[in-house]
Amino acid sequence: MLDTAIFDRAKNNEEGAIAVLVRQFSPVIRAIAHSYFLYGGDEEDLYQLGLIGFYEAIQKFDREKNDDFAKFAKVCIHSKIIDAIKESNRKK
Repeated sequence: MLDTAIFDRAKNNEEGAIAVLVRQFSPVIRAIAHSYFLYGGDEEDLYQLGLIGFYEAIQKFDREKNDDFAKFAKVCIHSKIIDAIKESNRKK
């Protein structure tokens, strides 16, 4: 369950709150990153891309439009990683 107070502080770029959310979602981000392959990169690169996607999810999430942050975050993480893979494949 998402703590709305922490989420609101993270949305306002409070580093401590962002760190708490990253710690909570790190296993999910790692699992998603582990399921992809990036040409010329490694799993840690994919994890970093997943973190960027997660941060973007925090900034873009609107509780009035969406009711489940975890699902929204997973979509954003997958999307960021897939975009990087597509970009990498274009450069081959």
